[in-house]
Amino acid sequence: MEKSQRIDKAARLIEYLTRLADLRRKSVKDIANYNQVLWLHDVPKHRGCFTQVWGGNKDYDDSVWLEVQSRREPSI
Repeated sequence: MEKSQRIDKAARLIEYLTRLADLRRKSVKDIANYNQVLWLHDVPKHRGCFTQVWGGNKDYDDSVWLEVQSRREPSI
């Protein structure tokens, strides 16, 4: 069996197993059943955070709906 055939076979197996796991997963249809919900209007207006809910921004493309830049933890 060629390398490309083995790769294709492995990819199809992974896709099959992923779909099988999705069938067993419970679908949540009501946000009240989620452990946590983050509403875009609740995103804090701090440097490094952005959401389109606040209105357009020339620094962000229109396709960016949420961006949170990570920061280093302060040293003690």
